[in-house]
Amino acid sequence: MKPETSNVGAPITCTDQGDNSGVWFILLQGLTPLALLAIIGLAILALIMLIRFLIDPTRFLVEQLIFAIVLIAGLALAIISYILTVKRVLRQIDTWLQDGHTTKVMVGLVALALVAIITAFPVILALLFSLV
Repeated sequence: MKPETSNVGAPITCTDQGDNSGVWFILLQGLTPLALLAIIGLAILALIMLIRFLIDPTRFLVEQLIFAIVLIAGLALAIISYILTVKRVLRQIDTWLQDGHTTKVMVGLVALALVAIITAFPVILALLFSLV
């Protein structure tokens, strides 16, 4: 008597062997928008300090005008870079989701949640102190 065999394909799994290997890398990749905001903020602060050092204190209005231009340009750059990096991370998370890497998806979403909380924290503090 012959044993019966069936044509069963490979089992569908949500995670594979290398899925957990780069958790810290994925977490750091998810925190990229926050790191970029910090770098832009430090660059703007350094530029303002340089402007303050180079411009004569008697030309106060010129100094304030340059400060305003630098701050507005820096804010626009920060907003645009934040949106683009969050969009890129979300696109990567979507790719992982389609490939079935659930651990990577969860770590990426946790990292983006941390970015959102840390970004919103100063606004929440300002609202709380304005109520007091």
